[in-house]
Amino acid sequence: LWIIITICLCTYLVEGTITDWSSVYLRDVIGASEAIAGRGFAVYAFFMATGRFMGDDLMARYGSLHVLKGGGFLCVTGLLIVIISTSHLFAMPGFALIGAGISLASPILYQASAKVKGLAPGIGLATMNTFAMTAFLGGPVLIGFVAQLFTLRIAFLFVLLAALLWIIQTSLII
Repeated sequence: LWIIITICLCTYLVEGTITDWSSVYLRDVIGASEAIAGRGFAVYAFFMATGRFMGDDLMARYGSLHVLKGGGFLCVTGLLIVIISTSHLFAMPGFALIGAGISLASPILYQASAKVKGLAPGIGLATMNTFAMTAFLGGPVLIGFVAQLFTLRIAFLFVLLAALLWIIQTSLII
């Protein structure tokens, strides 16, 4: 359960950060107009939804843990693209990769937390959900503090490191 929780903290930090900070990042770091800035989140959300629709087929074909690890690689790649971007046109594919990568993390982790040996399904789900919501709501606040101390670009680098930890932790259970 603790490995699942660790992965959960990382995935929800990514999800919460992109949800709350993508528009600000595009406007303040990349210099996109107000009209363009909201499109980063829209691209991210579209690819997240698309990934969820494809999830059952992907998990049946490759297995949940391989899909979870692959999602981590997509997020790392997308975050790297966003971090090095100097144009919103270059950043948008990064947001698409992050959306696709994060799309199946929650369903896979919730399913896994309900199947932890020695725990009733409800206890595993409730425990993981407590950490998930803490990361989803508290993670963007932490990113704001890091951005204020350094820059938002560096704060996104912190999120990239969390996605790398997600890949490492997933590798431990495959």
